[in-house]
Amino acid sequence: MSAAAQLRALLLLLLSGVALVCGDPESSAACPAPCACVGTLLDCGRRLAKGAAPPRLPAWVTQLDLSHNKLRALPGGLLAGLQHLSEIKLNNNEFETIPDFGSCSGNISALIL
Repeated sequence: MSAAAQLRALLLLLLSGVALVCGDPESSAACPAPCACVGTLLDCGRRLAKGAAPPRLPAWVTQLDLSHNKLRALPGGLLAGLQHLSEIKLNNNEFETIPDFGSCSGNISALIL
């Protein structure tokens, strides 16, 4: 194997390791459309159809942005399984009551209404 091929193989291995440590492959693979994912942030702000919540949320989410979507309520169980959720943005929606965050409510340290 030539030195250039060895260098390419090493670089590919290194980049793969960095991506796995950062979690990017899992994040991008499980990112629900039309949201955007950056690390463990699921950004659905201004991206959803009027009043529609995303159908599923990946378990790796630690930050969730649902702002500016004209949401009136969150579907029951939407946040179930988000044991790492620590921040949620719900500002600029049309909620009449604060949603029930279920079992993940104890982990939430930032709630932006």
